[in-house]
Amino acid sequence: MLVLFLLCMICFNFKRNYLLPLDGDLPAIVLPVPSYETVMSDPFGMNVLFHDSVYAAPNRYFMHAIMSAYFKTVPFWFQQFATPIDSIYFTAAFARTFTQFFLVFIIAMYATGKKNFLDLDFLLAAAICVPLFQTYGFYTWMAVLDQAVTYMFFYAFSMSLVLLYFLPFFNAAIGRTPYNFKNSLLAMLILLCVVNSFSGPLNAPVTILICSAIFINHFASNLKKFNTGPFISRLKNIFRNVPRRFMGVILLSLILGLYSFYIGRNNMENQWSTLTLNESYRRLLTGFWYHYTFKLAQPVLIGIVILNAILIYYLKPDAEAKKVIRLIRWFGIISLLYIFLLPLGGYRIYRSNIIRYDTIMPVTLGLIIFYAYSAVYVMNHLKTKYKLVLYSLLITGITVLYVHEDWGIRNKNACERSAFEDIAASRENIVLLKQDCQVMNWGKMRIPEHSKSKTDMLLYWNIISEPKLYYQD
Repeated sequence: MLVLFLLCMICFNFKRNYLLPLDGDLPAIVLPVPSYETVMSDPFGMNVLFHDSVYAAPNRYFMHAIMSAYFKTVPFWFQQFATPIDSIYFTAAFARTFTQFFLVFIIAMYATGKKNFLDLDFLLAAAICVPLFQTYGFYTWMAVLDQAVTYMFFYAFSMSLVLLYFLPFFNAAIGRTPYNFKNSLLAMLILLCVVNSFSGPLNAPVTILICSAIFINHFASNLKKFNTGPFISRLKNIFRNVPRRFMGVILLSLILGLYSFYIGRNNMENQWSTLTLNESYRRLLTGFWYHYTFKLAQPVLIGIVILNAILIYYLKPDAEAKKVIRLIRWFGIISLLYIFLLPLGGYRIYRSNIIRYDTIMPVTLGLIIFYAYSAVYVMNHLKTKYKLVLYSLLITGITVLYVHEDWGIRNKNACERSAFEDIAASRENIVLLKQDCQVMNWGKMRIPEHSKSKTDMLLYWNIISEPKLYYQD
């Protein structure tokens, strides 16, 4: 039943993703346009380091490269059996659906410590968290997958790599695996560390906070262990007790994260809109209140994590669960600190209250991980069938709430699709569109010359056979 549920959700979500429109930043990044050529030729921001240059996205090379390569190749695979227009929507839908279930797979590994997709606990954890990926209902409050495929890459897919990177550290921290990583794992972590540091906008700050917390926690726990003798001797004992490979990779992550954050300050896009720090924090309070009280989305998720933590406490948890409860406390502290620091990340006019589903995504993903872990743990440790049935009904009720809120299929790209068809069919070099919708843009296309990158992209994808421009009244 769980396998069937997950398969149905894959098909259901792919259909919904297929009917979403394209966003206005897609062509600029995929081609790329001149404003993004610098980042594509300077992966590690050396122009910022040595020349203090200011240009677009200096610390996001890998996500630009991945997205550009993906949309320059995959559409032609789908064109083997689909029209060029259909192939673009298939390509975008596949990316969003893959990212969702890649995240579900990673979250289930966090929750269970297992990799076997057919393991009952793994399936249970996956089924619990799938409905929390909202496309419509609670989208504004807890979306993980942005409807704009460009920002799905830069936020959800980028964060999936961060979660994958920290998975071995999580397993070691709760006692599932040893701290001394094998050479193969160490090499993969170093590679992921570099990619993560120069990908999405949230990667560097999240990495800095988590790595700092690991250092503080390790130092504090060892300080208690070596609590006698001169302070210098105690420090020596603490450093001797450091898992060298574990801490070495964490230190590398911290250094690269700080460097990425440093060069990210020279992001030209941060200068589009400015706001005083005082005003930013006033808006942060407004956004926090709106985000966490206006709808049930976040309160229910936070509430069930707290309830599960209480239940685990009364179930007399094993050593692993005790460590997870401690991690939940750390997660709460890091989350509040992360939210408090959000105004320092730059203001965007489309995020008027600073907090939005995308900026708060690391907190949402953390809540989903601890929800899945704690729910599976409680189900496996309840001692009577009566209690298990009652708890299962609670989890089912929460699942039904999120599924019901997000239910439905909406065709949101029919207008854009018809516009592409009209552009392709027209014999004019400059096409006046009758469609009253956004056509691969963040608003109506009023000036024909502004559509050049859009039509260059359509020409590359074989949707049109010659250069054209388009505009709307």
